[in-house]
Parts: sequence; C-alpha cells; structure tokens
Amino acid sequence: MWSQLSQVSFGVLLGFLSTILGSFGLYIKGNRDQEKKLRRAFYCEIKNMEEVNSLKELKPSSVPPQEVLSTHIYEQNVSEIGLLTEEEITMLIPYYNHVLTAKEGILLFHESNISDSEALNGIANISSGLPQQRKEILETLSSNLD
Repeated sequence: MWSQLSQVSFGVLLGFLSTILGSFGLYIKGNRDQEKKLRRAFYCEIKNMEEVNSLKELKPSSVPPQEVLSTHIYEQNVSEIGLLTEEEITMLIPYYNHVLTAKEGILLFHESNISDSEALNGIANISSGLPQQRKEILETLSSNLD
C-alpha cells in the first residue's frame, strides 16, 4: 500500500514540478521575445531618423518639421527599456534626450520670434553629436539582433 501511495505522490510531485518549470520557461521565452521586439523597434525608429545627419548644417528654408525625429517607440516603451542590455540602455537614453531637445529646438524655430541664426545655432549645437551616437547605437542594436 505504501509503495502505491509513494508512486502516486511521486507522480503528483513530478507533475507539479513539470508545470512550474514549464511556466518558468514560458516566462523566460516571453521576456526574450519582448526584448527582441523592443530592440527591433528601436533599431527601426533610429534607422529612419536619417535627418539627424543634416541638423548641424541647416538653413532657415530647410528646417524640417519636428515630426521627422520620431520618438514614439521610446516614449511608448520607456518603462520596458530595462529588458535591453546595460550597454544599449546607456546609449539609448542620452541619444533620445538629445533628440527630444532637438525636437524642442525645431519647434521653437517654427513657432517663435527668435532670430533664424540663433535658433539654427541652437539646433546645431544640440544635435552635433547625434550622427555619431546614431551610428554607434545602430551598430550595437544590430549586433544584438542576431
């Protein structure tokens, strides 16, 4: 009788452990999938921000609308950024801070009475490091997508 009870108890315990391990495995896989989607989304958003390469050489007639510097992915997923690697996080946050500041400068240019040269100099100063940051982030994100 004890041997039958032990076999039943062992079977229940084994089933319980299998369920726990399976659930944990699905949780880990879900986090990895979310991490990959997030990384891919950031990569695409930054890749499409080609205008950062020309912000330091603007003329009054060529100042783009602020919408060309998309920060939608960043703003919608800032709470999930911790899923990425520390290296990616330390690159993304300063980059997007500079992009957001450049967007504010562009908005001020379009909506204020600041002189053109003063506004353009401000935008150029804010965005001077963006092309190099963008290149480095795209390389890092790309290497982690594989």
